[in-house]
Amino acid sequence: MDKETEQFHANLLASVNQMKADQAAARTAPVMFIVTEADYRIAMARLDDLWNSDPGTPEGEELMRWVLAIERYEDEHYPIGPLDPIEALRLRLDQQGLPPEEIAAELKKLATASHESPT
Repeated sequence: MDKETEQFHANLLASVNQMKADQAAARTAPVMFIVTEADYRIAMARLDDLWNSDPGTPEGEELMRWVLAIERYEDEHYPIGPLDPIEALRLRLDQQGLPPEEIAAELKKLATASHESPT
């Protein structure tokens, strides 16, 4: 075998071994549960600590487990229902710092333009 082929096989074997190690670690990794509001606050603090962790590292794996646990807790305890269109518009106006009169004028322009017949 030439050097290039040997290197390819060595890299492939190293990748397979790393995947096996990652799978074994995932099977033994603790599952994160958040039961109380105090647990939630602790989880959010830990999430903040881990936020810039690299994927594939133990810290990155822990980060992903915390994200999933927090998502489950928030879905159950802080559900977000469908957004009311009027509230969505008010929120956007507030974010943009636009007065309601300005958006009303734009909406009138759009309504007028949509009723004009093409020539």
